[in-house]
Amino acid sequence: MDGRKGMTGARRLKAGNASGASVIAVIFILAVITFFGVVFSSFLSTGVEESVSEAGSERALYIAEAGVETAIGRLKMTPVSTNWLWNDGYLNKAVGMGTVTVEVLQHEDRSGSLVGPRCESFTSSIEAAGAFPARTVYAALTWDPTVNLNNLDMNLYGDGTCAAQITGLSKTIIYDPAGASRRAVFLRYRIPDAAPAVVTYSAKVLNNTAGTAYKLGISHPDDTAFNSSSKRAVISTGHVNDANREVFAAFGRP
Repeated sequence: MDGRKGMTGARRLKAGNASGASVIAVIFILAVITFFGVVFSSFLSTGVEESVSEAGSERALYIAEAGVETAIGRLKMTPVSTNWLWNDGYLNKAVGMGTVTVEVLQHEDRSGSLVGPRCESFTSSIEAAGAFPARTVYAALTWDPTVNLNNLDMNLYGDGTCAAQITGLSKTIIYDPAGASRRAVFLRYRIPDAAPAVVTYSAKVLNNTAGTAYKLGISHPDDTAFNSSSKRAVISTGHVNDANREVFAAFGRP
């Protein structure tokens, strides 16, 4: 009898160990499933946030493009005296699911091919009236890298003689795929709201040799000589939540 009881006790002990091992295994499996579930949920959440961000950015771009088309439509209406000369702009104008801000500027083509640096002077009349009166100077220097092999550069100055260089501005340089040579230079400067009624600035192209050609466009608030034969430029920024996209366009009146 004692032997049989001992064997029965051993069987119960083994069964208990097996049951305990099964419980531990189940707990371990549940922990692994929970871990991967949390990781998957995190990836899914991140993916949704990225999709929402991309959608907002795309909508902001469409709104910026709509702002350009709206401004061009207004500028090209007749009569010229009240439309092509319009420079009030739009400030946070409601469009679709967001808003658009449009600045209307005068555009000048100052392209050249001089060997030495040429100082391009221009004046602007600063106005206080309007929804969003122009305050931006935007200069774009581009060239054909297969023809002009120079590493061109450009500076902006707070006078008409290229003497007082402005450093507090935004400069964007586009390089070739290897990152060795420049392909374009863009300058952007916001004229202070407290600027005098008429201000004079100048831009200078640097490092050009052999008289090779380049394209230089300068957009700025209207000068006193602005008329119906002058060119226009608009900077349109679309806003959707935290997404902002910008579109620039320069054009003349047909």
